Amino acid sequence: MFNKHLKFLIPMLMLQNFISCSQINYNQVDYNFFLNFESSKLLIDVRSDEEISINSVDDFVQIDFYKENFYENLLNLDKEVNIFLLCRSGRRSGLAAKFLTENGYLKIYNIKGGINSIVD
Repeated sequence: MFNKHLKFLIPMLMLQNFISCSQINYNQVDYNFFLNFESSKLLIDVRSDEEISINSVDDFVQIDFYKENFYENLLNLDKEVNIFLLCRSGRRSGLAAKFLTENGYLKIYNIKGGINSIVD
């Protein structure tokens, strides 16, 4: 009888662990939310120089995802400022947002859909 319950319990525990590890700890917002945000804010574009030369927005700081010191540069950001992250589609900025939240940053926003959601 114990084996019967164990066969059910182990997959449930594995599923619970997977769900808790994949939870998002930052806000997914659209670009209009960023534009209308009235508190202090900083837009970090994690795309490469080449990508930025194709499509760009105003008033951003670039921290290139593919540079060797990417994560070190992220950790130099002020924890008191609202940080908005942008990339091409939202994947790289999402990884950056996850990294920042795991390192104690609380005011993190990922612009969902990235630059693709802003520029037609």
